[in-house]
Amino acid sequence: ALVPQDLTHWKLKTAGEVNLIDGVFHGIGQVFFLNNTVSGILIFLAVFWAGRKLGLYAVIGNAVAIIITFLLGGERSLITLGLYGYNAILTILAVSAVFKSEHNRFAFLSGIISACLTVPITAGLNTYLLPYGLPALTMPFVLCSWLFLGARKVLPNL
Repeated sequence: ALVPQDLTHWKLKTAGEVNLIDGVFHGIGQVFFLNNTVSGILIFLAVFWAGRKLGLYAVIGNAVAIIITFLLGGERSLITLGLYGYNAILTILAVSAVFKSEHNRFAFLSGIISACLTVPITAGLNTYLLPYGLPALTMPFVLCSWLFLGARKVLPNL
């Protein structure tokens, strides 16, 4: 008997300042459910230590997510908390680095496109699940990764 909340009085908070330093480092920290700038810095360093290419993908994925969120008028508090960035980071790493084929020269481009796509998917899922009090968590990452991995079966050069 799950009854949704009434959202008629809910307002999207697109005004105000965004702390970009917190937004950048909270994005990578949210991958491990850490809401701390220092933890995010340490995780970025660990990703760079694992591989410079992986670190570069993580930085690009987070930057793309923040830019797309600003362009689409996303909620400022969610940007600062890094809740758009972590799905984009996971998606660009999965599509560009983990699941790339040997002869795929468009893996990086498809990773950037998939990171861009996670932002509206995250916003849509947050809006859809908000009345039920449920978070989207990593569902946008999973859906977007499935979409691109499934598309590679049809378009192998993607």
